[in-house]
Amino acid sequence: MSSISSLSLGNASRASIQRIQSALKDATTEAGSLRHADVGRTLGQVTGNAVSYRAQDTSISRMLESNKLVTARLELTDDTMESIYKSAESFSGSLITGVATSSGTSTLVANAATNLQQLVGSLNLNVEGQYYMAGTMSDVMPAKDGSADVKAKFAAFLTASGASGVDTVDPAKLSAYFSDTGWTDGSTVPPTLYRFDDLFDVQTDASGVESGAWKDNWSNANSDAAQSRISKSETIASSVSANEAAFRKVASAYAMISSLGLETMNEGVRSAVATEATKRLKAGMDEITALRSDVGMRLGRVEAANASLTQQKDVVSAAFQRLEGVDETEAALRLNSLKTQLETAYAVTGKLQGLSLLNYL
Repeated sequence: MSSISSLSLGNASRASIQRIQSALKDATTEAGSLRHADVGRTLGQVTGNAVSYRAQDTSISRMLESNKLVTARLELTDDTMESIYKSAESFSGSLITGVATSSGTSTLVANAATNLQQLVGSLNLNVEGQYYMAGTMSDVMPAKDGSADVKAKFAAFLTASGASGVDTVDPAKLSAYFSDTGWTDGSTVPPTLYRFDDLFDVQTDASGVESGAWKDNWSNANSDAAQSRISKSETIASSVSANEAAFRKVASAYAMISSLGLETMNEGVRSAVATEATKRLKAGMDEITALRSDVGMRLGRVEAANASLTQQKDVVSAAFQRLEGVDETEAALRLNSLKTQLETAYAVTGKLQGLSLLNYL
């Protein structure tokens, strides 16, 4: 025969309320997240599949975020190269006509010096302490002004060529100095070679170590581009080095005009120097165009990788949603039902607290 008491009725009511409260907590979580409150308890042995899908989803999301940074880096680099190109294009238009008069030459020399400083500043593109055009040495400022070396080496050439100054330089020897072969001083043993383009040269030995006048006087960068992974199977170069030949040729054109004493040369020699500068400037601009085209292709690869990653993310998301997800309508109905049950349980408990054995009998 079962016993009846206020204590047993109260305990039963409290146990019912605790059970409903626990279920209500889970239902509230599920209605808010549309995901099982306890995935492991619900899925049992297939929980590992859900964890694996979640890990893949997180990995893909991180890669998509990383690709945003790669895209921003490449776009900013392209904008910088466009600015360098436009400055060079504007300067090239005044090169030939600018040397026709002394006043025009002085203006041209000043503009060349300004453009050279702007070029150095552009190559030192910096975002949050990262130098985008320093190759893999992104914590080092890549570019510096090497004009002083150009002046010193040109002065050495003038002395060796027998000129007392810029105004007395032999046009034939100067032409050789600017040529690919250079001018050789046969009075020394061994003969000394003087060549303007050597002042902007970079050599790489068998071990990959870079050297040359450009490295000594103009650049702290290395030529190895930073690599970024844009998908599970694909990496791309996400930077452009300040050591690229395009920038060296543009720098050499500006330095030729600003650092060789163009103002004191006669008109014929000035015109010859301007022609040489124009040649280098055009070659540099052509190579900048090629670099920008290559950067555009890299941006296209990132865009294609993002499209593929987004598709993968959709598939993975659907997979773990099938395992972990709860129906929104069903979750809402269950939540409302449990709230009603809890209110009823509270009401019943209130009535039980007012009962006595006499009332029960």
